[in-house]
Amino acid sequence: MITRTIRRDITQEKQHNTTIAIWKFLFSLLILWRHAEVYNPIFANSHFNFIGGSIAIFFFFIVSGYLMTVKALSMPTDNLGKSTFSYIGKKIIRFLPFIIVAETASIIVYVINGGQLNLPVILNSFFDFTIVPQIFITHQKFLGIAWYISAMLVGMLILYPLIVKYKKNFLYLISPLIALFAFSFMNKMDGGSYASADVYYFNFLPKGLIAALGGLSLGSLSYLLASKIQSINFSRFSKIALTFIYVFFFCSIFFLSCDSRSHYFYDSIMVVLLFTGISIAFSNISVTQKLTNNRIVLYLEKLSLPLYLNQMWVMTIVHSLFPNIDKFYIFIAISTIMTILISILTIYLTGFLTKVFQENKLKKDSFAKLASIVFKTI
Repeated sequence: MITRTIRRDITQEKQHNTTIAIWKFLFSLLILWRHAEVYNPIFANSHFNFIGGSIAIFFFFIVSGYLMTVKALSMPTDNLGKSTFSYIGKKIIRFLPFIIVAETASIIVYVINGGQLNLPVILNSFFDFTIVPQIFITHQKFLGIAWYISAMLVGMLILYPLIVKYKKNFLYLISPLIALFAFSFMNKMDGGSYASADVYYFNFLPKGLIAALGGLSLGSLSYLLASKIQSINFSRFSKIALTFIYVFFFCSIFFLSCDSRSHYFYDSIMVVLLFTGISIAFSNISVTQKLTNNRIVLYLEKLSLPLYLNQMWVMTIVHSLFPNIDKFYIFIAISTIMTILISILTIYLTGFLTKVFQENKLKKDSFAKLASIVFKTI
């Protein structure tokens, strides 16, 4: 039964889930709004300051865990190491152009604001480009927000081969244990807060990695739940009701994140809401699927990654240009518009760089083949 369900879900997952796509963009905005408080302490006293918005990172962990599970279940158990590094390598290749653009822009803004570009600073920036080990290195980060990508990739490096090897045993036995341990451990150490930036347990264990392992494992469990939901023959009314529930759950995250106590009172609740909502959305029973299946939504989804990576240096510029803004909603409105515009430019720039790289690689491959033929002829 589980094998048939897995095969059916993998086939259907090849059709892009645009229900999730629009929420990637919206939760990227929530993280941006949460970081506005960094630039003016007055914003912390605003009624709608989204100070708990960093919980949105678990939306991306769970979604990434779900998609990782779909991919891993379709892979054979032989060549496990090669399969794992190929999967992680493709992720790095996807992220790297956006990392390079955001890191370079962050350094430029740092220098413009009076920062000194000396050798230690240059070496620190190098570690930001390494992506995977970045989470294990404590240093001045120009692109500190990239901790999420680092943590996710290291988490995938650990979990992906386990899913490939153990399949349903991982889903039913290992993933619940990892998720239970990760969230229980963070609850014990931090009193219920899952905020993860630059926190190291025992001075060496990154909290971000614990959060990534917990969130990715929840993604595997979300795959199971979505499969169960999908196997039920719901009526039209039930599908509408479930759609309303997941939309309500996601919207509740935005509301709860505005409470200054959210990290200690609501983080656990918000993770449960995210897990349930994502499971429903991935079950493909949502009546909003047709509404979101369009080019605009797909483009907004593409904006989510550069929007996430560019937000801090863009808000630094906004704060420098408008230092006297004391209204939270004005600051986030300007920051949101500027970050979206910059993200659009980033997509075009990274697309151009990727095209140039591919063309050069094609030329090198063609030259190598030609040289090989010549030498064989000789």
